Amino acid sequence: MSPDDSQDATTTATSTYEIPTSTALPQVFASGYSTNPNLSAAIEEATLSALSSLPRPVEGSSSAAVDLAVVSASSLYDEPSKIVPSLLESVATSAERFGYSAVRNVVGSTAGGVIGSRSAAASSLSDIDKRKSGGSGNRRDDDDGNSPAECTPFEAEAMPFVSITLALLPDVEIRPFHLTGDDVPDGLDVVGKKGREVWMETVGL
Repeated sequence: MSPDDSQDATTTATSTYEIPTSTALPQVFASGYSTNPNLSAAIEEATLSALSSLPRPVEGSSSAAVDLAVVSASSLYDEPSKIVPSLLESVATSAERFGYSAVRNVVGSTAGGVIGSRSAAASSLSDIDKRKSGGSGNRRDDDDGNSPAECTPFEAEAMPFVSITLALLPDVEIRPFHLTGDDVPDGLDVVGKKGREVWMETVGL
């Protein structure tokens, strides 16, 4: 075989593989809390704090909604029936500022204590308003409005409090359910494999 033949027998492999790129939207969670003794005001403060940490919806979206709200409220409040209406109203009335007009699912409970957090850049309602209106507030110079923010943790017991977590969950199916104290199974019925079946039947799965 001549040198020329050897050169002709050599082939070059060219890869046509392309790295796939995902177009799926990320899941996002944002929290807020309030210790206001007025329940409706506490719900509003916690909701606005959480909304201020969510990324703004896609430009031109007219029906942006929060997929899930998880609410924990102190059992010291007198009218827990105000929680859901106050939450939905707070989101709807702030749609122009934050871009979200509704909440698709709400779950939660009252409790004697809670651990929560909120954005350190939105330590008060005035800071939230300043951030969304282009004012100074407590905001990093490199913050573009959609960057993850540091959070301030909070723990409360035996005092008025509301903790709210809002979630954007694209392509996730949520099936909320409601239980009263009498619905919760107890005793040996909730132990082991049988317990799983009892709980699934209780919540309607």
